[in-house]
Amino acid sequence: MQWMSGVESGKLLWEKSKSFPSTYEAFDSFTEFDEDENYRALYNQLSNYGHPRSKSPVYPQISSSVQEVLENVVLTGNDAQEELEKTVERINAKLKRYSVG
Repeated sequence: MQWMSGVESGKLLWEKSKSFPSTYEAFDSFTEFDEDENYRALYNQLSNYGHPRSKSPVYPQISSSVQEVLENVVLTGNDAQEELEKTVERINAKLKRYSVG
């Protein structure tokens, strides 16, 4: 795990797939993030506003549920509060299987 989240693996990931590295040091190894305005904008967005995903055993369900809420509200005009309440219920139901006690 340590290697997979380190500088060298981040460099390799960028070189082979153009997936963004996970460390600032790896980013600093490539000139694209200074020279190319599009890569620089993406780097600035990621470094200023990006954050790791939440540590939850039901993260895939959380992510898809949030996406579903956004789609239902924006694309179909459903009530935002109602959609959020339904989503919270679905997520809580998934989390119950991981509850201790």
